[in-house]
Amino acid sequence: MPGVDGHSLDAADGEPEDSVYVDNTGKVGVGTTAPASQFHVVSRPNEGAPPRLQSTGSGRFNAGWDFYLGGTGKGYVGVPDLNAPIAPGEIVLFGGPGTKASLWAGGVRALTADTAGNVRIGANAELHATSGEENLRIVRGVVNAEGGIMEGAGFTVSVINNGDFNIRFNPPFASAPAVTVTPHM
Repeated sequence: MPGVDGHSLDAADGEPEDSVYVDNTGKVGVGTTAPASQFHVVSRPNEGAPPRLQSTGSGRFNAGWDFYLGGTGKGYVGVPDLNAPIAPGEIVLFGGPGTKASLWAGGVRALTADTAGNVRIGANAELHATSGEENLRIVRGVVNAEGGIMEGAGFTVSVINNGDFNIRFNPPFASAPAVTVTPHM
């Protein structure tokens, strides 16, 4: 009989056994009898689809996860229903009041958005993200009188005449860039 052992539920036909398992500490495993956290889901081999959160389409924020630190709501990740007051039908990473949202890559913070809408880039959020209606790209550098690159990257320099240089950007801009030059004396 399914679930006779008192700590698990088997599938309706008996296979697989222990489809939902609760260990001695109260951790719940779905597809595992060794849950590593409070709620641990393991897909079966050849399942064909990852675990799913799905709403009925009428609950506003039902297809997602709410995150709390202690008793304080810190955020939500999910897809609000089409009648939700914010971001209907979009994938949302929502930070609660005073909560920054960060994306990490390779164990390092890559991008941070704060609740004021400021976007910062870098491991310590040390770089400002440029903004404008078009996609902005900034290339900066210092070239000495002989055409040598003293600082900067993303460009090469060739000398045309004394004090005249040809600067090529790598990668090239799609259209003519706006260039600002300050002579260094």
